[in-house]
Amino acid sequence: MATTLMPDPTVELRERFARLAAATPREEQHWRAAAAPFEVRGEYVAFYVVFVNVEHVRDVLDREFMGAWTVVFGPPLERRDTSGKLEKVVMKATLTVAGVIREAFGSGKDEKAAESDALKRAARHFGVANDLYRFDKNYVPVDGPQRGARPKIDPGEYYWRTQARKGKATTTPAEPERGGSAAPSPRVDAGGPPPGSAAPPPVRRTAASSPPPPAPSQKSEFTYAPVPCPTCKSRMWDNRLNRRPNSPAFRCTRWKSHGCTGVVWADQLAALGLSETPDAPATVPDDGFPPPLVDEVDDLPF
Repeated sequence: MATTLMPDPTVELRERFARLAAATPREEQHWRAAAAPFEVRGEYVAFYVVFVNVEHVRDVLDREFMGAWTVVFGPPLERRDTSGKLEKVVMKATLTVAGVIREAFGSGKDEKAAESDALKRAARHFGVANDLYRFDKNYVPVDGPQRGARPKIDPGEYYWRTQARKGKATTTPAEPERGGSAAPSPRVDAGGPPPGSAAPPPVRRTAASSPPPPAPSQKSEFTYAPVPCPTCKSRMWDNRLNRRPNSPAFRCTRWKSHGCTGVVWADQLAALGLSETPDAPATVPDDGFPPPLVDEVDDLPF
């Protein structure tokens, strides 16, 4: 009689806990401004932080531990101003998942917000949305210097575009189904057919029939002028490489944001000891942003 081996419940439990720490899907990543905008290279940007809604946390816990997790909230601690108006609520959440207990404090403008924040902070100890804490800083262009300025581009889209320019991963790994695994797709080399397929006959090309190789694309780089603005003494854009016939050679970087009219025309370059063609353009660095104008962000906003 054949002996049937029962699955090890400890291994299965570890796998379920590991799935709690899976990468957060892109559609569950939300962004909000965490500081007032400031100016960088003639454009206003704001520091945005990523967060998840509490519904996502509950969905992840229900998916892996339906009926095996509970949360208990402690009594709220309120802070009021001199007139008695409620300013802040602090609350503790005790989260129990399959007998494992984690606690964390959360805060908010009312009890509902404090409960959500406390639950998310406690769930982070189990790995839920913990990958968001490793995100790079995200400075998004906005339409003005005031608080509440609207972003010119979706903050999430802007973040992943920036990651792509840095050569980092731009996709969130797919979360495997419960009880399964995410198998990698077979590798397909650029110079050959997929494994298991019939190779097409080689095509012979002659020098007369082969098309010429495409010319390398020319990417225009923004550069700074070697002289300051004659009007406001700020930095100026160097337009000598791609200048139009009736355009200045140098233009102030604050002409859009502050309306500065400082320019240097091509016929004025000789008096400054400069030529109409720059020797070696100095490209604008990709980073160099000042630090965010907020305290250290050590947890997810609610």
